[in-house]
Amino acid sequence: MPSGILSIDEIGFMNVTETWVPFQHNDEKELIEVLTAEHRRFVKTLRYNVLPEVPMAFGLLTDVDQQGTALFVVPHDAKEAVRAQFDHLISSCELETWRWDASGPRPALPGKQQRLSAPPGRRPLEHRPNN
Repeated sequence: MPSGILSIDEIGFMNVTETWVPFQHNDEKELIEVLTAEHRRFVKTLRYNVLPEVPMAFGLLTDVDQQGTALFVVPHDAKEAVRAQFDHLISSCELETWRWDASGPRPALPGKQQRLSAPPGRRPLEHRPNN
């Protein structure tokens, strides 16, 4: 019999930036802020059913070439075993990669490239920076 009292069976929380981009740790948040401030185009990967300790790409930088560049952020406090897993993941990636070991300085991001033509079967997109 309904009692009229609100009850919650399950609740979840997620860290997000001011622009609602989810992040796992502050190193990822810093990269999101840099990408956003530089008006870069990127796709952030989401974990859904992947455990937090399993290494995965941070996302894909899409304003560099036709395929994009996979972005990897190794957390500043990652254990040696996790760093080795990142090394294996990056070496087996079929895309261009960019890696930031957040225990050190962040390397420069790949430069933007103006897309001259769209992939086969797709119309070209017009690029208008938000300046």
